[in-house]
Amino acid sequence: MREAICALCGRARKEEDLTCPRCYTLYQKDVVERYRSKKEVLEVVDWVEEKVKEKLAGFQNLKDKLEKKEAEFKALEEEVRKEAFQLFRERTSGKHLPKEILQDLKEETQKEVWQKKKGNRLYAELQGLREDVKEKTAALEETLQRVEEIRKGRRERVSVDELIKSLGIPSSKKP
Repeated sequence: MREAICALCGRARKEEDLTCPRCYTLYQKDVVERYRSKKEVLEVVDWVEEKVKEKLAGFQNLKDKLEKKEAEFKALEEEVRKEAFQLFRERTSGKHLPKEILQDLKEETQKEVWQKKKGNRLYAELQGLREDVKEKTAALEETLQRVEEIRKGRRERVSVDELIKSLGIPSSKKP
């Protein structure tokens, strides 16, 4: 099991916490400052969500670069497919060969065109970008999921409390 890390700063945090102690201290200072200046109060989940989204926005250029590289890769695949098919037809036109041999020749022609177009280089670049994006955003995305789970749990508790209240069942909560 991997160690839980704070998505905001990369330090260790407790599994059940959204942030490390240092970031929680930053939250406490920020919420007081916001109250003083804007009369605004944020719960920790809202503050964490805001900060995570800010950090994710900082990686938008990297994500855009990945999208462009993926589009470039798909275009290359299509180009290779078409060019290999055309080359294969030129080389085998009028020849009567068994299906197994034709399939092997198709694959060989496709590999030839792929190498000529430097498909392996582009694939390596694409994989590198995918890993880079994943490495930099995975903890942030996981934290956003946890924030949503916390909110969902709260909504469910409120719904259950309202149902109990509507049925006239005394609450176990003390006033």
